[in-house]
Amino acid sequence: SSRPATELRPHHARPAVIIDNEDAGTDPSSLSAEQMYHALRRRRWIVIPLAVAVAVAAGLAVTSKVPPVYTARTLLHVPPSRPTVLYGELDGPSDAVNFQRTQIATVKSRLVLESTVRDLLPKDVPLIKNQGDPVSWLESQASADFTVAPEILQIKLKGSDPDDMLVVLNSLRDAY
Repeated sequence: SSRPATELRPHHARPAVIIDNEDAGTDPSSLSAEQMYHALRRRRWIVIPLAVAVAVAAGLAVTSKVPPVYTARTLLHVPPSRPTVLYGELDGPSDAVNFQRTQIATVKSRLVLESTVRDLLPKDVPLIKNQGDPVSWLESQASADFTVAPEILQIKLKGSDPDDMLVVLNSLRDAY
């Protein structure tokens, strides 16, 4: 009570922090993993929004560079029974699953794919013209299935130019 007011220390003042580090004298710029963790934790309200902003910017940069992939499809009605001319079915009832597999294999057969490419070459379709091996490309990009219904064959084609894809898909359907 007899001390002057200038010697009183404020109650909220922090004491000096002493870091006991063996290597503190060798390289003052090096931080341990624990020190880095504590520094980031103290500044988490700055670090977290900054990390989110960087992640969003990186995601936008990546998606703007990726070209879009379009899928064109056509549907065909394929009756489950084979057409017969005389005597009906001689070899017993038809197996629908095998018939569907045969139709899918026919769509992707070399004969159908080569016929498709042969029909498209005079039309100068860039999607076919720009391929080194258009038949192999068409084989890898075309798919067929019966997922819509048991009698509906769906033929799909993936590519980057929707207009050319429709021309190619229509030619593939006609060749089938």
